Amino acid sequence: MKAVRILAGTLAAFATAAPAVAGDARREVERVPAEIIRETRGAITMGEMHYFEEEYDQAMPHLVVAAERGFKEAQSQLGSIYLNGLGSTEKDIVQAIGWLGVAASGESRPGIVELYENVMATIPEQHHATLNQVVEQFRDAYDGNRTRVRCTFNRLEGSGRDALHCRFIDAAHYTEFSDN
Repeated sequence: MKAVRILAGTLAAFATAAPAVAGDARREVERVPAEIIRETRGAITMGEMHYFEEEYDQAMPHLVVAAERGFKEAQSQLGSIYLNGLGSTEKDIVQAIGWLGVAASGESRPGIVELYENVMATIPEQHHATLNQVVEQFRDAYDGNRTRVRCTFNRLEGSGRDALHCRFIDAAHYTEFSDN
């Protein structure tokens, strides 16, 4: 019951506050500069490395960069950090739902979608409308359509593995990224 009261208070504060999803991702961009693509690739590499080593505080700044630029694995990992209060990050269900919701939207890995749906299923129904608004704000700011990132999901036949690949649409315009 205490968790529901805390959630209700958090949601009430969110509903009256300015959106926490502002920044560069809200700008319309003609073409993503090569420097941003390079920086994002580095952020993905460092964020994942620290995340899987359970060095969540070191992972956070890198994951934020990649997540804000539309990369679904980073969005999901950031959502998990907020959901579970990993490292020195306090649990924040609103941030968790926002990041998991945008990561689960569109073409995504089934495990990400399942995590988002399972978390939403644990939240009392009366909070769903507000949380759906949170997810929409995150999608408006950090969805691949906004950030010029396209994600594709492939199930690798015979391997029992699947792959979610997210790439900047504009990477093909630069020779250094022509292998994508």
